[in-house]
Amino acid sequence: MTIASDRPGSDPELVTRVFDSLSAHIAVLDSHGTIIGVNRAWEKFAAENCGTSPMSQTGVGSSYLAVCERAARDSDPDAVLVLEGLRGVISGSLPSFVHEYPCNSPTREQWFQMQAFPLSGPNGGAAVVHNNTTPQKLVELGLRNQALARANRLREMVAAHAAKISDTQIAMMFALAKLAESRDGATGRHLERVRASCGALAFEVSKLPGCANKLDNAWIRDFMNASPLHDIGKVGIPDAILFKPGPLTAEEKTVMDTHTTIGARTLRAVAQRHPGNDFLEFGVEVAWSHHERWDGKGYPRGLSGTEIPLSARILSVADTYDAVRSKRVYKGTESHDKAVGIILGERGKQFDPDVVDVFVGIEDRLREEFDRNNDSGPE
Repeated sequence: MTIASDRPGSDPELVTRVFDSLSAHIAVLDSHGTIIGVNRAWEKFAAENCGTSPMSQTGVGSSYLAVCERAARDSDPDAVLVLEGLRGVISGSLPSFVHEYPCNSPTREQWFQMQAFPLSGPNGGAAVVHNNTTPQKLVELGLRNQALARANRLREMVAAHAAKISDTQIAMMFALAKLAESRDGATGRHLERVRASCGALAFEVSKLPGCANKLDNAWIRDFMNASPLHDIGKVGIPDAILFKPGPLTAEEKTVMDTHTTIGARTLRAVAQRHPGNDFLEFGVEVAWSHHERWDGKGYPRGLSGTEIPLSARILSVADTYDAVRSKRVYKGTESHDKAVGIILGERGKQFDPDVVDVFVGIEDRLREEFDRNNDSGPE
């Protein structure tokens, strides 16, 4: 906001007083993501919620991007989305970013909507605004509990929400995926790394022409939550094959390949009991299709190109990178450069060329994520 100081009655402190009068929490970031100004509502919220929110750690002079990065390291989908959104706004690749998220205080549940806008002028930067949407959210939850007594329109809205799988169910499915992972001899944080990599890749893919209207925040979040389910079918593979330290015979590989259909069949049975549940639909997609190849030489259905679900095409690259760099019962670790070389070599053959190009654009970020969360430490 620009105030003409030579006009009669002008107030040089008007901008500050206006921003301090707003109930929204507002911060101004420079081009590096450092906070250079906050309003009174931002300061008050941080003081009252110390230790319960990333906002509580953010005052003038601190790096808001660094706070978001720390939260994203725990593979929190909301934190990953906010981090990627802020990076996009600050870099100029996104005109704006909006995301609603839960942000509980020590005494109550609450929800906020974050909005980020680029600052005009040669120095760049961004304005970040957090609005408390708790009243609207509580009304929404109340309507859900009274769905049967409401009009048809409200019942349909509530049914759509009720069909979504609960956090407890997601946790149970993730635990089952961890069980499958442990039987495969994977390292402890493989699934967490793959989930974070899938989120980062999906966010960048969403910027590609033709994807912006398909890959919204809800798509990315459901995909991230479902990505650990891709190898869940390995719980049905015999130990003698799963733990074999050497190459598999043709017969053994045929059995191993069935983990895709076992996983998809199991998840589809659950999805049929919860129609319209995007989380489960993503689980079926990635379990069934993550070994399909762009050139049509994969399994189990021999899909090619865009016949393969986009979720599986993204996961295939993320999973391959992590698998190459991770130690398994049948192989040792490999370097970041070796993993990148393998993926580049399979561009247009095993992998979707567009996804590979996106991968190359953020490979340093994925290297840092792996080294940070690698059980054996960085290379």
